[in-house]
Amino acid sequence: MNSFNALAPGASFHEGEIPARYTQDNNVLGVVSYIPDDQYSPSTDLPHLQVQIPSEQRITLSEIWRSATNVTRGHWESIDFSHDGELLFGSISYDIDDGLIHANQTEKNFRNIFRLINEHGYPHLFRMWSYIPGLNQDNSDNVEIYKDFCFGRSVAFSAEFSRSLAQVLPAATGIGSCARKVAVYFLAKRTADLIHIENPIQIPAYKYPPQYGVRAPSFARATYVPFGNDEYRMYLSGTASVVGHSSHHPDSIEKQCETTLLNIQRLIDADNLKHYGIQHPVKLSDLDMIKVYIRHRSDFAAVQSICSAFFRPGTSVIYLHADICRKELLIELEGIFSGSRSAN
Repeated sequence: MNSFNALAPGASFHEGEIPARYTQDNNVLGVVSYIPDDQYSPSTDLPHLQVQIPSEQRITLSEIWRSATNVTRGHWESIDFSHDGELLFGSISYDIDDGLIHANQTEKNFRNIFRLINEHGYPHLFRMWSYIPGLNQDNSDNVEIYKDFCFGRSVAFSAEFSRSLAQVLPAATGIGSCARKVAVYFLAKRTADLIHIENPIQIPAYKYPPQYGVRAPSFARATYVPFGNDEYRMYLSGTASVVGHSSHHPDSIEKQCETTLLNIQRLIDADNLKHYGIQHPVKLSDLDMIKVYIRHRSDFAAVQSICSAFFRPGTSVIYLHADICRKELLIELEGIFSGSRSAN
């Protein structure tokens, strides 16, 4: 199937536990539930990942991914997955050893993800999410857990792909969680028509200097995907108050929020997009399915005030209480741009 004929996956947020109709719907690719504690049991009928990250109201919030066609579901090496002929959705949660050493388990499980998508014919990753317990703590080797996770992820990518990292690294998010297991979910495609995009005012994450870890983070700032009906999706990675490679405004939630939003504006600037061969505009009003991760519960009101003036009315957005990849960062934001490829 040509990707230009395949319809884009649908995504929506749902408040509360998932109704049974979703678990019985053959068009549902998967569900991710953000839960306030570990008491919520996910359905076993489809890929359903639970991530222990509380919302402001401490209620369950779920993200539902749908295909335009019926899906086939499966399970392999702890990975739950579904696919529809053009897209594959997968999720996995895995334990870490008692010393909180992430690198080996992360490398193993990411290599299993790569094996799965290759064996099923969906070798092109375009979006990944990773939720990591104790993100900013040190493990028994006195290495920050996020840096240790990045080491294992980077080794897996380097072992799998011989091409330049700029050609293969997808949009991604790496955020803390309150759970005991690492939770990962991902989207991959059959056809290789992805465009991985960087920000002109940020150094690519995979080129960060060693102060951010022995192996740098492995992600692009966004991934652009064309679909049928002349549509596109551009998946925005978790974005924070980073300029160049440095964190900015460590003591101001307001300024961090504003810098994060500025980074998004620079990413979708017409000149930057044209550099990647994207000729049509991508507008802020096209941004939807937004997740905002906030380190301190006391900052929710300030962040919501700034973001509500930035996002268009009616935008789907949820606010979650979670650690960010650097201790000094207070907010991270992600979302999905969507629209027409023939728009002027």
